[in-house]
Amino acid sequence: MLLGDVASARDRLDLALVRAEELAIPYQRLSALVYGAAQSAWARDWAKTVSLATKGLEIAEDLGVQNYSSLARVLIEQARLAESPEAEIDGLEKAVRERTGLEERWWNSLFYGWLAEAHRRQGNPAAAEVFLDEASKVDEFEFGAELSRIRGELRLAQAAEGSDAERCFREAMAIADAQGAKLFELRAAVALGRLLVDRGRGDEAGRILRPLLRWFDQVEDLADVMDARQLVAGLPPASEASTDPPGTPGPA
Repeated sequence: MLLGDVASARDRLDLALVRAEELAIPYQRLSALVYGAAQSAWARDWAKTVSLATKGLEIAEDLGVQNYSSLARVLIEQARLAESPEAEIDGLEKAVRERTGLEERWWNSLFYGWLAEAHRRQGNPAAAEVFLDEASKVDEFEFGAELSRIRGELRLAQAAEGSDAERCFREAMAIADAQGAKLFELRAAVALGRLLVDRGRGDEAGRILRPLLRWFDQVEDLADVMDARQLVAGLPPASEASTDPPGTPGPA
């Protein structure tokens, strides 16, 4: 789902879920549901996240598989907060504590990042910094782009120099590009684009976003793609000048 061919990835996910249902093997169903919920969360499809994670949680609890039940709870709580940013964070914190207390460490860095983002949105930057520090201690590389983006958003919330946030967003894009994680790259590019527009650099924002959007020509309903297209629609028309490759550093 995070790679460039998002449409194919979504088709494969739907096929995996159908086959898991047909096989009717509980562990395979559980795995497909929870992984599907995670993929949906990374793509910000919160309704699908809740639907799949809730089904997965029921099976995990019946089977007594805490690894999967803890993942499902985190995903459900994150979806709840994403749809209602002012809701209580306690549920997500409890779910993440349960998850991080287990030996399995999958995706824990991202979960700490989600907590940081939730606290930043609710005006608590100190707590956000604490959770970003926790995320940096987890030996995972898959979510480095998201964590850099989240740090950039926090720098903006702290009224820090815009250059600090810009550096974080460009770092996020570079990490995602190196991983081929086009969805995370686009998400960071949108954050960077908004910052550039606010600073009167709309032309530069367009040169960054337009090439990335070509990866998503066949995608209509992905939240990040819709955000990017909406931002580009308000930018000056593309000039005949050469297009900067995504992640190209701005002026010193």
